[in-house]
Amino acid sequence: SFEQPVSLSRPSMFKNAILDIIYCLKTDDQPACTGEDGVKALEIISAFILSAKSDNHVIDLPLVDRGYIIKSKLYYKS
Repeated sequence: SFEQPVSLSRPSMFKNAILDIIYCLKTDDQPACTGEDGVKALEIISAFILSAKSDNHVIDLPLVDRGYIIKSKLYYKS
């Protein structure tokens, strides 16, 4: 059987995430993406940003200093 490709549009991703959460709540199953996955993703993004700000130096993972703050674009709108 052939599965349809997963849509990667922003609305589809949010819809799929919400449907996954609802499914997990109903079945007591584990979500496709855990909170730990989210923490690891943010750590990698932080390392990219820190590397770019330090003339592209290599940033080791896991991060030793987790004090870096990622600010949303909404933060800058005043």
